[in-house]
Amino acid sequence: MKNVIILEKEPTTIAEVHGVLKSRKDDSRNYEQKLVWEHVSRFKKLGIRDSRKLVEELRNLELRRLKEEQIVQIVDLLPGTLKELKSVFADSKSNLHDDELKSIMDAVKKYVS
Repeated sequence: MKNVIILEKEPTTIAEVHGVLKSRKDDSRNYEQKLVWEHVSRFKKLGIRDSRKLVEELRNLELRRLKEEQIVQIVDLLPGTLKELKSVFADSKSNLHDDELKSIMDAVKKYVS
């Protein structure tokens, strides 16, 4: 196996990963990429455009305690209930206030079909 050096980590939505892998031919994907392709194909809920819009909307809420990783999880999960949304923050040290959670749910609801 080749030595891989990770220069930077950036949270990426399932839709964006799907878009990157979609541009590669199936026979040019390695084993790990094929596994990821199966996963993202099964669990992708939004297209790239909508996922980027929702990421921006959540960033624009300017909630100090809302981290980029959590934004990506919210976009990938598209929680339909407050309980599902709270699961994103289960391992977080900081809790969001009810009004902050409501503003997140209001943004998400625009994208849930």
